Amino acid sequence: MAADAPRAQKKRGLANGARADALVLDTHSPGLLGIAPTHLLDALVFATNTPAVREVYVAGKRVVADGKHPREEAIAGRFADVMKELWDNVERQ
Repeated sequence: MAADAPRAQKKRGLANGARADALVLDTHSPGLLGIAPTHLLDALVFATNTPAVREVYVAGKRVVADGKHPREEAIAGRFADVMKELWDNVERQ
């Protein structure tokens, strides 16, 4: 039990000093218009044809603002390179 004591004292929920990850959706995104709040997650995953994520916070720090990650171009370029390499390997098999 003694080893678990520090973990038990961690703050949980929305409280000052607690770790917080959050996602802010653009409710005016075409894929989310008219969707009931109870179905927003389903629509976000399956029905949006344009990005509906406006902001992302990790550990309370904003990492995406206005739908853009500060390293989006570099990440997209690297992703494209990796996907090309993967598909080239699949075609060779």
